[in-house]
Amino acid sequence: MSLAQRERHSLIDLLGSVGPDAPTLCEGWTTADLAAHLFVRENRPRALPGMSGGRFRDVAEREMAQAFDELGYEGILARLAGGPPALMQVADAAMNTIEYFVHHEDVRRAGVVDSEEYVRPLSEADRVELARRLGLMAAAVPAPDAFPTYLHATDLPEPLTWKLRGATGPVARRVVGPVGEVTLWLLGRYDHARVSDDLRALP
Repeated sequence: MSLAQRERHSLIDLLGSVGPDAPTLCEGWTTADLAAHLFVRENRPRALPGMSGGRFRDVAEREMAQAFDELGYEGILARLAGGPPALMQVADAAMNTIEYFVHHEDVRRAGVVDSEEYVRPLSEADRVELARRLGLMAAAVPAPDAFPTYLHATDLPEPLTWKLRGATGPVARRVVGPVGEVTLWLLGRYDHARVSDDLRALP
């Protein structure tokens, strides 16, 4: 079973156990909202342009509300448990490894105190797979501010560094940590990723 498949099933199990009204790290979203988002992302392609906000956001929100009305929380989880639609299965790893890893953490960390259990241990194979997907994503993501941004994953067989697209200048941001934490930082979970994040002058 791939990392994407295991993260999917772990997230669905967690969503089932916490119920539809639990908090997430996604601002303003409960677990019901997150489940509807995941379902619409895979099954309602007309909503895709609004999934990241922008002027089509209302379309995505209407599709999410409609999916919840039609299927209910348990129905959505059952559909998600069946995997992606047939036409998307060939791209499951590419599309869903990071998606389900991050959203799994969105639910898990919203309900976990800041303790030794906060950062979930990953096998070496899973860390390598996550790094592969992260590298492809990082090449397309712009730096979040005016500073050149470098991501450093420290828990791989060979530490890796990626530079985000865009910003230039004499001072750079360095984000350093385990690959899972760096992934969460890249996806905007700045307050919840356990990384070091500092600015340094470039040599």
